[in-house]
Amino acid sequence: MSNYVYNTPQMLLATQVAYLDIPEGMSVGKYVEYLMTLKDSKNLKGKLKKQCEVLNDFMSIVEKSNYQDWKSWKVVNRCDKNNQSGMYGCLIDTGYGDAIIGFRGSESVSGSQVIKDWVVSDAGMYMSVLTQQQKDASDYVRNIWNKYGKKYSTYSITGHSLGGNLAEHATITAPKEMVDHIDHTVSFDGPGYSQLYLKAHKKEIERAGGKVTHLEWSFVGGMLSQPSNIEDKVIQAQNPDMEGSVLGIQKAELWRHATSSVVLGDNDVVVTKERTAFAQTTHNITVTLESGSALWLLSHIPFVRNVIFANTISSYIRQLRDKVERTIADVRETFKNMTNALYQKYFAPRVSGDFMINVSAVPALCSEFVAVQDKFNRITENVENIRRTLRYNSISGAYLKTKLFCMCNRMNREARKIKKYADVLGEIRQIYVNADNEVSDLYI
Repeated sequence: MSNYVYNTPQMLLATQVAYLDIPEGMSVGKYVEYLMTLKDSKNLKGKLKKQCEVLNDFMSIVEKSNYQDWKSWKVVNRCDKNNQSGMYGCLIDTGYGDAIIGFRGSESVSGSQVIKDWVVSDAGMYMSVLTQQQKDASDYVRNIWNKYGKKYSTYSITGHSLGGNLAEHATITAPKEMVDHIDHTVSFDGPGYSQLYLKAHKKEIERAGGKVTHLEWSFVGGMLSQPSNIEDKVIQAQNPDMEGSVLGIQKAELWRHATSSVVLGDNDVVVTKERTAFAQTTHNITVTLESGSALWLLSHIPFVRNVIFANTISSYIRQLRDKVERTIADVRETFKNMTNALYQKYFAPRVSGDFMINVSAVPALCSEFVAVQDKFNRITENVENIRRTLRYNSISGAYLKTKLFCMCNRMNREARKIKKYADVLGEIRQIYVNADNEVSDLYI
């Protein structure tokens, strides 16, 4: 990584900054000093205790590299969606005219966070082209580019574990203009992607995949498949100091996923090695699972299935749903304004002199509703045709087939609502016409 703006230790430190809850505008050094005053306290618990654990990993990397300029790094922007999808990202100004975007990995601070990170996002990768956290990561990088643009000479993107997966995805889907300003992206032991994802993002991967390096040192980093055009390495890591085994697997190998386990060689360069037998077995199992051989097994785990389905449906139909809801909101607002205008003009004041009720705009509005309803019906028919052609040959295919079915039902419901609005407007128009005729008779 010597040809890049940031070396391996600097990118590793940036992943740890993403795990720290540093307020916008605060330097990394100042926040670390704050945690240093608390880390030996015996009363720490919850998030603060977790922050001090992250601090230990952070300082371990510092000691290995003897890099000290991190103290002046400053978090200038952050996106905290821990209470929503679980995604967390931050923009780090390193003071060199360049910047690093860091993404946080899976957390286990609370039960809800475990579900968001480990079930919805991590397990959701097996059966989707896009998880909600991946979508949020793409949106965040796009917002960073729109806000800061060429203020920084280059952007580097990184993350550990789930954060590494998000960093890769954010790079692959970054705005075209921004890709040219991305110096390098490093996924530290992040899991890969489903075949459905790789096919869906093929063109984007061809465009930006060459910017990405994936460094794997535990079974987590070997899960699923990586894009074929990235630099993919298995590197040496230290096992944590623990004894015993689980189902014949050494505990040390199960728990060496932390960034502090990475071994740095001469000049802070990582040391490559072969994938362990356990990591290779995990890789084979996850690829087989995604391909569909374990579809029956997953379909019989209601909790996992239901949580993933409930939390990822918006990733597929969010744009269409938002468009539908905006349309309905516009219809309601138009209806409200029209009714209020008619009331103010004809019913609020006392009737005196000549007046005329103009209802010519109502049929036009009704026609617009009918046109929208027809569009909904055509889209629903196209989606239904796609659903019929999909086969249950993989978890991803079965999952999408279910989502498309739900989407058709939603579209049908919205179409019925629009028809109802059109019918009500027609009835109201007729009431106004009748009232107009009755009032006109009084003056004729």
